[in-house]
Amino acid sequence: MPTETPDQSTETRMYQYRYFTKPKPMPTVCWPGIGNFVVFSIDPVASVAHLDKIARRAARKIPVHRFVALTMTGHGLPMENKPYTSFLIAPVRQGLPTLHNPPWDTPDMCYPIFPNTYHPKGRETLRPLHPLPLPDCYIETTRPFLTHSNLTCRITTTPRDYTPVLPMPSSQLSRLRRLMNDEVHNRTKLRRVLEKGDLDAFASIPLPASPMSACNVPLPPSPLSARDVPLPTSAQGSPVIYDARKREDDTSSDSKSMDSVAVHTQPEAEEVSLIGSDDGSDSVATGHSEATGSEIDSDDDAADAQLDAMLRFEDLINDTGNLRDPVVNVWYDLDMVTEVTDPLLFIEARDQLRKIMDEAEIRLGLRSKFTLSQEARVSSHQTDVCEKSERPASEAPSSHSCTSTRPEQERHFSGVGRLLNKLRGRSLKMWNRARRLVISPCHDTSATEDMGS
Repeated sequence: MPTETPDQSTETRMYQYRYFTKPKPMPTVCWPGIGNFVVFSIDPVASVAHLDKIARRAARKIPVHRFVALTMTGHGLPMENKPYTSFLIAPVRQGLPTLHNPPWDTPDMCYPIFPNTYHPKGRETLRPLHPLPLPDCYIETTRPFLTHSNLTCRITTTPRDYTPVLPMPSSQLSRLRRLMNDEVHNRTKLRRVLEKGDLDAFASIPLPASPMSACNVPLPPSPLSARDVPLPTSAQGSPVIYDARKREDDTSSDSKSMDSVAVHTQPEAEEVSLIGSDDGSDSVATGHSEATGSEIDSDDDAADAQLDAMLRFEDLINDTGNLRDPVVNVWYDLDMVTEVTDPLLFIEARDQLRKIMDEAEIRLGLRSKFTLSQEARVSSHQTDVCEKSERPASEAPSSHSCTSTRPEQERHFSGVGRLLNKLRGRSLKMWNRARRLVISPCHDTSATEDMGS
């Protein structure tokens, strides 16, 4: 029976990839790598599977499309026994952006993907490992596509053919992250300048076209100002003046009485000296107690750091994404699509899913209408892009990623789990402090002297 040489056995375990020059050992993966172009579609029913039948029935009415995106960042630790892996994506669009709301959203807020090189302002092209097999494609950077919560998805952990994957080099991916962060900072800077009332910033904003001439439009009646309101008569016997004088007298008498009370309640100088004086024994006890307290604090800090590291690692393992993020299925063969669907349809589907989730959570008693209205009011006053909305530079490690990654620092886990972890850490900290206080002597020097006397 002929034996197989090591070289032959190695060749049988290698698989030819479409865009890689060298064969790779894994033909299938359960999740994408960082910097992969993928075809994805939302699974509306799986996105609301944790809710009731009414929510699942409403989710079935959401239309399903296939989109193209670039995976930017992974959250948590990818594992085959986890149903989902959280990823931050950058949707790809075909053609220039259609949103027009200057200065926040304009058609030039995008970056071309090679072989496409056209841009209205001549921005440099993003270059994948191989030219994208879809023409006229861009990474859009308008307001909906710079918000972190809009673009986080729960990707299903399912084995799929990985051989046709098209990756983005790590240098190009880092460059794209830097450009997106610059977009966020520029928006924040412009907003602050507008809040200060800078005239040049206001002049740079184009005015919308007027539908009709304003010459013949009647002005609304102006409300009465404070000058137009008649004041009360100022006669000597006026009750208004009498009441005002009475209030002033009452206020002055109250302030005098409070001053007198404050003077009488101040401690005497002798009492203060008696409290603060001692024969010197307390100074030794105080020094010892301070040293013991510093040792306890240092031990507590070390225990807290160790507990925090354990909780962070536990979060990495248990993290399957935010339940409010849509569940998506991904494929790696870009030939599955002949044209790229408008990514704004993805934003619309995500908004529809969140509306269904809000209604279901109110139905199930998980949230109240008052809480929902408060959250909507707060979110409407918040800026659309902020430090939390920026795309994080850290990445979750993936064994199948073509780029070197490091563990993700920002993780999404439920509020209940976060509260339980916080309570568990505080209870452990209080238990350690109580145990050390019981063991350590309290005022040992003075207590020994008192017992001896």
